[in-house]
Amino acid sequence: MNRIFPTLAAVALCLGLNACRRDAPPLEITAFSEEAGRLQESDPPPLLGFANTPSSSYQAARRRSPFAPPNSSGGQPTAALAVGAAAPNHQRPRQPLESFPLSDLVWVGALSRGGERRALVQDGDGKVHQVRVGDYLGGHHGRIQRIADASIELVEVVADGGGGWVRRQRTLAATPLEATP
Repeated sequence: MNRIFPTLAAVALCLGLNACRRDAPPLEITAFSEEAGRLQESDPPPLLGFANTPSSSYQAARRRSPFAPPNSSGGQPTAALAVGAAAPNHQRPRQPLESFPLSDLVWVGALSRGGERRALVQDGDGKVHQVRVGDYLGGHHGRIQRIADASIELVEVVADGGGGWVRRQRTLAATPLEATP
């Protein structure tokens, strides 16, 4: 064991001295350095120019920015954009069929009870509801105006995108049922 220690120490000393040797750098590094030096000495290539570039000016500088709301120009709102009679009543309690989009509601049938016409509407979960004129359906404050034999006519109140509201007529029509064999 006494002989192994001096041998290991001699090997470690030789490796350490070999690492400290000052030889020339590898050929790849030398070639790269010489190429970089030559590139720095030469002038860079001239920038590309643009000949006969037409000049133009922005003609719509005084117009409303397309990214601003329609009424941000400081003018008075127009009648179509004014909030007023068409605005929905957000204070009233919502009815169960208002939590479904109109496309998920299905007209099932109509019936009369005591001279009052009612309709049967199936919601998106499969539950059937009785509705009458004045009730609300769908996600856009749709109020039933008339119940016909095969449809429900309603008026929805929809935001117009400019801070106002627009009324639109919609119809929930009967869908033909397939006969089961």
